[in-house]
Amino acid sequence: DVELFQNHSCVHVMTSKDEEMPGYEMSVVINPLSKGAQRMSALLMVLQNVTRIDLKMYMNPVGKLSEMPVKRFYRYVLEPSPQFDSDGSLSSGPGAVFSDLPEEPLFTLNMDVPKAWMVESVACVYDLDNVHLADVEQGIYAEFELANILVEGQCVDPGTGQPIRGLQFVLGTTSNPEKFDTIVMANLGYFQLKANAGVWNLKLRRGRSADIYDVASHTGTESKISDRILLSLGSFDGKFLQIRATKKAGKEKEDVLEGGGKDVEEIEEESFWDSLSSYVGGGKTESVNVAGSSSSGGGNVINVFSIASGHLYERFLRIMM
Repeated sequence: DVELFQNHSCVHVMTSKDEEMPGYEMSVVINPLSKGAQRMSALLMVLQNVTRIDLKMYMNPVGKLSEMPVKRFYRYVLEPSPQFDSDGSLSSGPGAVFSDLPEEPLFTLNMDVPKAWMVESVACVYDLDNVHLADVEQGIYAEFELANILVEGQCVDPGTGQPIRGLQFVLGTTSNPEKFDTIVMANLGYFQLKANAGVWNLKLRRGRSADIYDVASHTGTESKISDRILLSLGSFDGKFLQIRATKKAGKEKEDVLEGGGKDVEEIEEESFWDSLSSYVGGGKTESVNVAGSSSSGGGNVINVFSIASGHLYERFLRIMM
């Protein structure tokens, strides 16, 4: 049993006097100087506003600190009910306001979102990664939007249990069957694809991936047929797939990254540029080599390479564009 002292360390938030007796009683023990407390306090206040709850928050800080535990300004954007403008129309959405911030430090304005979300800034004239308020006249305004939801997964060979490095998948719809593509990583066979709410088809990419491998089974999808991977994305939590692929008869000694007279480095380089072209949204109109020249000629070309993965990989690509 834990004895909770209410004399000095408890904040008691009661329902208003004109309301009925509270429907719930909640006690929360929280470290006020923690990142979790920054999220939890906003959630608890919204919960107290939408329900009849008698809330007691017991502060339980760490006894000794060698440095400041919280080094960020944080706002949890959550409204207890829909918000409307003066003309009765639905407002553009909740927002966070930071005021009276120190001007000398260098800030980064970003979003704390679920892992599966890809959120990007769509309306801001400043570099949000390097915000120096001393150089800003009237503050900074930024709008963010949810651009994509990630579909993640793992692909292994059921016979060996090893990840199939270099295997390529494409994700698309009936009208655009190859909208997004990805490559299975050597590390645990991990892969990820951008998507949005809807029904999608996932399949092996045309070429060596489809020539050498067949999909043997998969879990986390909406289809039972092995060679037809149908998945439905109807949640903000994203999706995680387990895919097992086997080599076709007569292809047991072939490697998806070796063939066609090209070594592994050349295949991986072409796969990178194909994926980059798909990310930008256009087709592959000309070949680009590491020497900085283009097959179509005319003008100098600067090739920019980034070595990263996941969200950081997507962030680098946006900065380069």
